[in-house]
Amino acid sequence: MKMDSRRYSLSTREDLVTWACDLLPDPFSCPENVGASFRAPIRGFEWASRPLWAVFSLVKGGMSPDDSRVHPFFDYIARGLTPGNPDAFEDPTLETRQIVFEQVVYGYGLLCLGDKLLDCLTPEQQDRLVSWLNAANAVELPWGSWYLARVLVNCGLRKCGLAYDADRLAADAAAVENMYVGNGWYEDGTPFQLDTYVGSAFHLISLLLERYALSNPLANCIERARDFALDYRYWFDVRGCALPFGRSLTYRFSQAAFWSAAALMGGEVAPTAEVKDLLLRHLSWWHDHVGVDCLSSVGYRYPGAPVREDYSSPGASFWAFRAFLVLALPKDDSFWKVEPRAAKLDKLHVEEEPAVLIQSGERHTYMLSAKQYCASGIIGRYSKYGKLCYSTAFGWNASVDGTGIGNFAVDSALALSVAGTDQFASRGRIEGYEIHDKYAYSLWTYGTIARVETWLIPVDEFRHIRIHHIESSLPLETYEGGFPVYGWSSKFDCVDREVGSIRLKRSPSALIGEADNYRQEAGIEDISACRDAIEHKLKQVGLGAVVKEFANEWDEREATAVRQNPATNIYSWEQNAVPALKTKQVATSFHLGCLVYGDPGELH
Repeated sequence: MKMDSRRYSLSTREDLVTWACDLLPDPFSCPENVGASFRAPIRGFEWASRPLWAVFSLVKGGMSPDDSRVHPFFDYIARGLTPGNPDAFEDPTLETRQIVFEQVVYGYGLLCLGDKLLDCLTPEQQDRLVSWLNAANAVELPWGSWYLARVLVNCGLRKCGLAYDADRLAADAAAVENMYVGNGWYEDGTPFQLDTYVGSAFHLISLLLERYALSNPLANCIERARDFALDYRYWFDVRGCALPFGRSLTYRFSQAAFWSAAALMGGEVAPTAEVKDLLLRHLSWWHDHVGVDCLSSVGYRYPGAPVREDYSSPGASFWAFRAFLVLALPKDDSFWKVEPRAAKLDKLHVEEEPAVLIQSGERHTYMLSAKQYCASGIIGRYSKYGKLCYSTAFGWNASVDGTGIGNFAVDSALALSVAGTDQFASRGRIEGYEIHDKYAYSLWTYGTIARVETWLIPVDEFRHIRIHHIESSLPLETYEGGFPVYGWSSKFDCVDREVGSIRLKRSPSALIGEADNYRQEAGIEDISACRDAIEHKLKQVGLGAVVKEFANEWDEREATAVRQNPATNIYSWEQNAVPALKTKQVATSFHLGCLVYGDPGELH
């Protein structure tokens, strides 16, 4: 595939150092205007601790702890480890276990800096550091990536010859091993959610242990990271923009933290030239699109974008500082001399463990998802995991309310409502799935009312096909949406509408602060308007039996534009519109099919 040849705006170590330091906050200035599910003192601890991923890396790479850009953080640590100080760290308990999750970076500091970190502390502060970190060993943790925090902390203590819990270390490492599902993928608490946490938590910590620990208690670290890299490189488009999928997207460019950790391994995980390209391309994208304000709020491309979680405190976004691990490599390391080179990607890539198909292109990369859903009550769970398609160019919308289709995030979704209620829901719990080399299949339910089979078939970087077989016990109203078009207005922008099809195109006159994507265009076409083409494609990919079964039973739908509220799309705060198909059905078995189109326009 032809790749984008633009130069990186961040191309040297000095560029990364400058940007990282520009992003560093005042560790003592945590704002109190953003709440979270844990208390204010812990929010302040998170605010000051998460930037340490960059701070410790900078010092490992040659910066003095006395440098004015990082010294405030070492002052913060010293105060936190001084009993009686107003800023003294709390011991982690069951009620304050968020502290355990944040202690992980202190384990990293011990691993990579050792005496260089300890020498910044008095003997009394060193003793307090040991007792404070060991307090985590008595805390019961949720099943998932939390265990990695304690593994790294205990390994850091061990390397420095300090007291640690060997039994807890072994038990936590065994727990992490039980989360491995194959081909480089781990389950982070649930088998139905596999996202960027796999790279930014599981593999990142595994690779740090491989690089700095006396011995790595986590099994087959390099081999598994290699397998993961072969899949994960497809999650980034030619610009370096990552697929916005899953929870905790407010962590922003932590999506590339895996590549930063891989850079420390000197080509053992993936070719250094490709690792450098993926890392610099992604960080450059964030640098160019958001700049020094990109971590100053909970959000994504703008403050308040609908990605927050109940645990999103003011410092949540600082998890992105993990992407600066590469700065632990000194300026004379060979990594900085390597010429970056884009990986050669197949146009269509199958990933079995997350059960996705990723279509890569020169202008558009999207992912068709078969099995992932969120069973817990996280904010916006249907949008974060349940969409049929995720795009690097269009992002996704979050619902304001389930009442009224204008309030419901109908983009890349089949929305169902019992006729007359105006209460909508989309794909939630997955009862069964299949992932093939040319299509994805899922079986899902709409409560106890309907059973839905969905087939997703990629065509090229701009088009994909969706087929649904619905069996319902009650009359349903359905809407099916394509990609959202930002800032689209029926007064100023273009709409091409024919029987059973619609295309929305944004015109330059409608721009409100978004210089890119002005040619953004999206559409959806019912099978009644392109039946021959869709059925031909279905036969090509091995779904001829579906064509035969559904012959002459396709339901026709009306094309419409569904306006969505401002600040519902994670990329743009503007109002957007979604091309959609709608119909009302009787309580019976029926079949729907459509072709979805999306062209992001100019790439920037």
